[in-house]
Amino acid sequence: MIFTTYTFLVFFAVTLLLYTLAPAKVRPFVMILAGFVFYAYDSLAHFFLLVVLTLCIYAVSRAQSKRWTVLGIVFSVALLFYYKYWKMAVTTIDQWFGGNLPVVKLAVPLAISFFVFEFVHYLVDVYKGKAKPVTLREFFLFIFFFPSLVAGPIKRIQSFEKDRISFTAADVCQGLFRMGIGLFKKIALADSLNPLFAPVFADPGSAGTGALWVAMYAYAFKIYFDFSAYSDVAIGAAQCFGFHLPENFNWPYISRSLGEFWRRWHISLSTWIRDYLYIPLGGNRKGFLKGLLFLFIAMTISGLWHGANWTFVVWGMWHGAGQALNKIWSKYRPQTRLLPCPLGQLFAWALTFHFVCLGWVFFASPSLHHSLIFLQRMWGV
Repeated sequence: MIFTTYTFLVFFAVTLLLYTLAPAKVRPFVMILAGFVFYAYDSLAHFFLLVVLTLCIYAVSRAQSKRWTVLGIVFSVALLFYYKYWKMAVTTIDQWFGGNLPVVKLAVPLAISFFVFEFVHYLVDVYKGKAKPVTLREFFLFIFFFPSLVAGPIKRIQSFEKDRISFTAADVCQGLFRMGIGLFKKIALADSLNPLFAPVFADPGSAGTGALWVAMYAYAFKIYFDFSAYSDVAIGAAQCFGFHLPENFNWPYISRSLGEFWRRWHISLSTWIRDYLYIPLGGNRKGFLKGLLFLFIAMTISGLWHGANWTFVVWGMWHGAGQALNKIWSKYRPQTRLLPCPLGQLFAWALTFHFVCLGWVFFASPSLHHSLIFLQRMWGV
């Protein structure tokens, strides 16, 4: 169910009514059942797959051994690769090396990327003692919590268990207001920008320089309004049921460096990448140069996480290289200011904003060929 459809609004209203009428001890089961219905509505086969996978991950987590933890992580990531990236891998091998490998046409399970990230988080944190094992009921509630099922934020079991808020009429009103803000962002702001960029990204070769620049800026705000809108709806819906989800966006386009941008943009993803990918790779513990390499690898993988297309990989590499350059500049920059404040701050903001916008060209383009044509024609090449 998409948050902006009448189907979801009816489903949400019915669930909230049942949740309100149910005794306190029964409410977790109401939410689990609602999550089952929400997911099964998209695909019954994938619903049963996810139930089995959830049971398997929970059983593995109870062992609390390194071998079983690694096995659970590998299995989860392998399943993600099979459903989401197998076609991309086979197509790439055929194009680069020739051959005719079979491509299995698979329907990708809804939100499988979010599920896998939450599975990995739970397995790692329980094994390391950072999180206490929860009951099977609590784990199903955590995984099938429908407000965050489609587009995040990516939850952590510690905050999900600890930061529950009171279930009162005031919480419901505040949650509904937050959902209203999200729906306004999506319908009135994000969707209204589609005509400015969609035709241009589809055929950049026939667009003029001015139209290309307008399309780039329009998409930059489109993706912010769109993604933050889904987070607003998820956070608001969760609050209506007495749950607190982490904030996912904090005015990212006012950032004056790429590091600051990623502390403000898709916060739950950037912190996940830091805690479960960048730091395990070695972080900055193995020297400055290796730290830059690990950062580049982590950002490249985060790009691939967004979709099975080389455009997303290049987008991740773009940000990885940008953050590496930012760290080099921070380490070796001159002690004196190159530009007086506030002019220097304005320049830093403009540079960061346009670096991010140029990256969105790769993210939004259907292929690398389209993105290169787009960038060439932007600069009159």
